[in-house]
Amino acid sequence: MDENKKLSRLLLESKAKSEYKNPLTGTKLELKERKVKNKKLNENITGLDSFFTNFSSLEWASSDHVPGNHNCKYAKLPGILEMGLVKLEQNGLLHLHWHKGKLTKISSSIFE
Repeated sequence: MDENKKLSRLLLESKAKSEYKNPLTGTKLELKERKVKNKKLNENITGLDSFFTNFSSLEWASSDHVPGNHNCKYAKLPGILEMGLVKLEQNGLLHLHWHKGKLTKISSSIFE
């Protein structure tokens, strides 16, 4: 199967785009004849039509079964990495907890 058929519509459009504008300064940047190496994409992103997800289109599931949570929901976001959002409704409570283990440089830099 042709690799370009697997690319999402937005990826094809972004590859074709050659002129960009800095939203703050208005400076234009043109990338003529740039070479983009095609790589096999992960199956979790080949069908995406957008890099953004509308909050209202997510499938929310209750997490009230977790001890300490109240009026709390979560939703998974599409993409390569497993990730999601937590939503607290009125009077909601999310019982935060830590797992024992080493913090990596990436995760520890968040707290510095």
